[in-house]
Amino acid sequence: MHKRNFAGFAKAVSLSFLFACIALTAATAETLSVVADPVQSHVYFSTRDNVHAIQGSFRVKDGNFILDPAAHTISGAMSVDVPTGQSGSHMRDGKMQSDVLESGKFPVATFTANGFEGELARVGDSHVRVHGTLRIHGSDHPMVLDFSVHIEGGNLTAHTSFPMPYIDWGMKDMSNFMFHMEKNVQIDVDLKGHIQAQK
Repeated sequence: MHKRNFAGFAKAVSLSFLFACIALTAATAETLSVVADPVQSHVYFSTRDNVHAIQGSFRVKDGNFILDPAAHTISGAMSVDVPTGQSGSHMRDGKMQSDVLESGKFPVATFTANGFEGELARVGDSHVRVHGTLRIHGSDHPMVLDFSVHIEGGNLTAHTSFPMPYIDWGMKDMSNFMFHMEKNVQIDVDLKGHIQAQK
């Protein structure tokens, strides 16, 4: 190969490599928007006393997040409509709302995300650990939540669960002389929504 032809070939290869690097950098630097669907998203709770297993749910109010997978940054929040919490017992739910959650004073619980660990796949399954703060009953509580995530066709589903020590967090113990409640409530979050590249 002549020197002139070789120099032209080398230059073309170098430019191709440079453009590939630029394209790869742009792709990995892409930010993603996640918008929760409140109708399909749910927050479940479960606990028990010395006689009954208690299960119930809350409605999701809204949820919006912005992620940068390359930088492992996330901002945004998901809010829960506290007065919608119900377990199927009108008397028990009334006490939970008025005495424990005090939902008249604190009608919204919000998880605000500020970072995550792990690799988020653009398609398929991922496991990520999300750092943030849960504000409930007027107090902030740092949290690290393990999420299993599935993304397909622009749709996202995510699940996490954690024990909430509601008494240690300043809420009233629901126990009485007949029924002795567990000190933790198990929370399960099923989030469904849409994910897309931010423009």
